[in-house]
Amino acid sequence: MENEHISKHNNQLSLPSDMVSFRVDHLPVVTAFIRKIGIVETINSLVDSQRHTDPGTIVSAMILNTLCGRSPLYHLEQFFFEQDTELLFGKNIQPERFNDDIVGRTLDDLQQKGIESFIQRHKSSSLPAHAGELLRGSF
Repeated sequence: MENEHISKHNNQLSLPSDMVSFRVDHLPVVTAFIRKIGIVETINSLVDSQRHTDPGTIVSAMILNTLCGRSPLYHLEQFFFEQDTELLFGKNIQPERFNDDIVGRTLDDLQQKGIESFIQRHKSSSLPAHAGELLRGSF
């Protein structure tokens, strides 16, 4: 059977030339957990930011990056060139929005707002075990 986007010819699958694929591995599961425990909303309630990408999304990006075995504060932008940001964040975010300057400013904002007290208050809750180290930038 043939449809308008995918065709089968000589037992080979032919995809449209404008289709892009990404290897997602375990990241959608981690994203679901991040959403379930409300990390983005909690971080955004702590830090009032007028930046294009909100602080909660930046922190989520650092968590996803870290759980892939990469360093969370180094070239996050490059990591997201190879990811489906719409799948992971619910909206298409350009990888440039995760550059080192933006990540650094977000961490500075979190420090100024007292992230240490937030981590202490949520240590026994559903906050992931390494989230405190990640948010402090010492992971």
